[in-house]
Amino acid sequence: MRLQPGPTFLGIGCFVVFLIAATPARHVLGWLGDTIAPLTLADSRGTIWSGSATETHYNGVNLGTAAWRFQPLDLLAGKLRYRLSLRGPGQQLDGYAGVNIDGSYQAEHLKGIVKARILPGLLNQPMIGAVGDLDIDISSIQFAASNLNEAAGKIRWQGAGITSPVALDLGGMQFDIKGDENGLRSSIQDIGGGLSIKGELNLAPTGTYRISGRILPKASANPALVNTLKTIGKSGTGGSIQLNFSGQL
Repeated sequence: MRLQPGPTFLGIGCFVVFLIAATPARHVLGWLGDTIAPLTLADSRGTIWSGSATETHYNGVNLGTAAWRFQPLDLLAGKLRYRLSLRGPGQQLDGYAGVNIDGSYQAEHLKGIVKARILPGLLNQPMIGAVGDLDIDISSIQFAASNLNEAAGKIRWQGAGITSPVALDLGGMQFDIKGDENGLRSSIQDIGGGLSIKGELNLAPTGTYRISGRILPKASANPALVNTLKTIGKSGTGGSIQLNFSGQL
């Protein structure tokens, strides 16, 4: 009997896909090893098609439990994509992430609440202390060869505050994010609290960041907070305070 090439190759292809999809997640994570560092997943269960891990760490920061599920229909659009979810104490994050046909990495439709206190650790800035909740709504962020291709989204920092190196109660802030190969940019504005805030954040591809802003205390502003801002900023017109920070991630 002569085999028909089309159905034969299709059958072999489906069998190979089945074998790959059924591979236990713990084996795949073991093979990847340091290639996904500084991301680590512990006590993984299930397969690379659908599974979970009871502990997820990035830069040593515990992000909670993780779960993933392969999205096979996205292969038709040239994407190897997973639906992901993270769950931790008081926080949750859901979205999609994967690899495009051109080799770029992309995360899309990221939505959820993340505790601000974990952010300094994720960015390797242990000297900074932060409080509050980050309400995340990122429509897309894409990287190619560790370089940013595009980014778009919004982050609302509710109950925003800094505990170190200085203590600042910032109320609420919103970041409208855009990015391309030239770096990441975000406008900054207040969304409540005793301070009127207008500013901008710039992050260059080299990791150099610059934050500049104009703060105008409202009548309800804490006098001690205003005095602290004056010591770290520069007095401007109409009682405003100009702040400028820069550094390297």
